[in-house]
Amino acid sequence: ANVIFMQKGDMMTAEKLVRESLRIRVLVNSNNGFDGNSMCLLASILRFQGKLGSETKELLEQSLAINIRNDGPDGTNTAVNHYNCGFFYRKLAEKQQTIVTIKEHLILSDSKFKEALRILRFMSLTIQELCNIYPHDLLLDGYSQKPEYAPTVEIW
Repeated sequence: ANVIFMQKGDMMTAEKLVRESLRIRVLVNSNNGFDGNSMCLLASILRFQGKLGSETKELLEQSLAINIRNDGPDGTNTAVNHYNCGFFYRKLAEKQQTIVTIKEHLILSDSKFKEALRILRFMSLTIQELCNIYPHDLLLDGYSQKPEYAPTVEIW
């Protein structure tokens, strides 16, 4: 699923593969970091398909909780999760109808990007290095060429 996602392939197939992986993990009750990463990947795939509903948000929240529990609040997976949440809220803001809800979602997006950057600074990583570690989480939002510009949200 990750390879399909990275290559911008058939997202429906990628979604099915990640869902099957998560179903198996639930059956064996693994509840580890791989679960969090799989949930984050599924949320990224759903977001890429424009599916910005409650399932995507819940997957991001669950994966963030798992990654914080397993890696700590300053872990790399936690930073990736915050980064993906930032993209989720930014995309959600684009779909809103009122200035108030647009601004609310942009504020959430900005806070998630800032938290991801705080963790990266704590770990002495750059966004480019994060892209090298976790390319599937960052490439498909149009920042593969210049990821250093990705976490920029203007809130008026």
